[in-house]
Amino acid sequence: MKLSDLLPIENISINIDGNSKKKVLENLSIYISGLAEGASSEKIYRSLQARERLGTTAIGDGIAIPHCRIAELKEITVAFFRLNNSIDFGSDDRILVDLIFVLIVPDQQDELHLNALSLIAGVLQDKKRCIAIREAGSKQALHRILANSGNWSEK
Repeated sequence: MKLSDLLPIENISINIDGNSKKKVLENLSIYISGLAEGASSEKIYRSLQARERLGTTAIGDGIAIPHCRIAELKEITVAFFRLNNSIDFGSDDRILVDLIFVLIVPDQQDELHLNALSLIAGVLQDKKRCIAIREAGSKQALHRILANSGNWSEK
């Protein structure tokens, strides 16, 4: 499975506002609720906040991968956001976050959750790809950059 299998172009936004982690998570939750069948924006927000309380999902270099499980969710939902303004996400390297992948998985999908997290993290380890993502002028250009990025084989 490739990242493009999980990330249709509709699940990409390059203009998310917010001047704090809380406000960005609120805005992301509203956006994702229109994509994730069976999950309200409030449920998504509460679940993402609960996960963040366990420890930051910032992975460094201006990137975060907030993720959670929601029992009512019908299928995995992955979305990508490029922020208008970088924000403090509590990253160990103290670099402000401007790139966010959000992963929401149905409750009993542990293996899928871990595989998708691993795939996304692997894609974002490529520094040149991250530069291209930051410089992409449109959702279409960004989707092309991500379309053939990474894969995993399901067992």
